[in-house]
Amino acid sequence: MQSFFSSWVESVEWSKRILGVATTLKLGMAPGMPEGEYALVLEVNPLAYGYGLPLFAALLLASSEAKRWRKLVPGALLQVPFQAWGICFDLLKQAAVTSGPAVTAQTGLMPWQVEGVALGYQFGALILPAMAPIGLWLAFNRGFIPMLMLEGGCCAGSREILSARLQGIE
Repeated sequence: MQSFFSSWVESVEWSKRILGVATTLKLGMAPGMPEGEYALVLEVNPLAYGYGLPLFAALLLASSEAKRWRKLVPGALLQVPFQAWGICFDLLKQAAVTSGPAVTAQTGLMPWQVEGVALGYQFGALILPAMAPIGLWLAFNRGFIPMLMLEGGCCAGSREILSARLQGIE
């Protein structure tokens, strides 16, 4: 975050499962708060974007492959960019969308970029955590889909034969 938004990101801190980003963005007056300028601090729980790892592990354990344990570490490492996507867009959403128009103006983002941040957040929060482990599992088990199609074709033929035999009995 600091390298991409160096004009308004001061520091990134980690504390008790919470990733905090201190910014130079100034908040306006808040009801019930004494007068003064307040800097915006963004916080996100990265665990909310990490549930793909247990899902990937469950898919691997459910497969009947002998070498499934060798795929766990590469699969976990390949999920890091998808988790980083969700975390970064959550922080951007807090700065550009939910903090109000005064803070959004300080970020320097154009209106279409703010819409892109909202779209990126939705994609990173709803789609990627669930679909990335499934996609990686399918990529690691390429032989599974043709086998499934073959079994499905065999079963469909068996159903037709069984249906024809049942009709002949009646």
